[in-house]
Amino acid sequence: MRRFQWIGIAALVATALAPSRAASIDNYGSPVSGTYFSNIAGSSITRPADVTAYAANETVCASKSVVCVPGTIVVSSSSRIGHATAIRMTLFKSGSSTTNASFTIWLFSAAPGLATPTQEDSTAYTGPRSADAPNYLGNATCTSGTATSDSSPGVWYECALSNPNGAGALILQALSGTVTINYLLSVTAAYTPISGETFTPYLSGIY
Repeated sequence: MRRFQWIGIAALVATALAPSRAASIDNYGSPVSGTYFSNIAGSSITRPADVTAYAANETVCASKSVVCVPGTIVVSSSSRIGHATAIRMTLFKSGSSTTNASFTIWLFSAAPGLATPTQEDSTAYTGPRSADAPNYLGNATCTSGTATSDSSPGVWYECALSNPNGAGALILQALSGTVTINYLLSVTAAYTPISGETFTPYLSGIY
């Protein structure tokens, strides 16, 4: 009798645990809502090969003569999900200078329109244009960078997400059928970069 009791208890436990597994894996084997992800690297932005100083509130882009190409960040493991709750964002830059080295990462569900007027490297930018407002998701401010402690130069930042009502969390929504969002990078103070400096954001959160 006791053997059958243990078998019954085991069956009940297995049944209770089954919904939990189903809540994290869909029928296609993809993670669904409630799956954590950590330090997903966005695409890097490499600035021009010069040391021209930026003024406050200017974009960091690949060229001073070509329209900025926004960076991308994966926010979903599947196009069936297409969204995430961001709870942490960091930024790494390849140059070692921390003087006036503070930045804003502007986040959009679709690539912002930057051709009219033309948005290039070292062009003034104080936030989303009116046409981009429907796709604007929020931003992350990256200040007080810390130089890396090894022999490779670089500075990393713990960035502050812009939602004051959700302990800094941001809801990130990709376009339907896609898994990425777009971002722009701007400086917040007069900053002197290094030639060809690169910038890479990292995102952590919940799908």
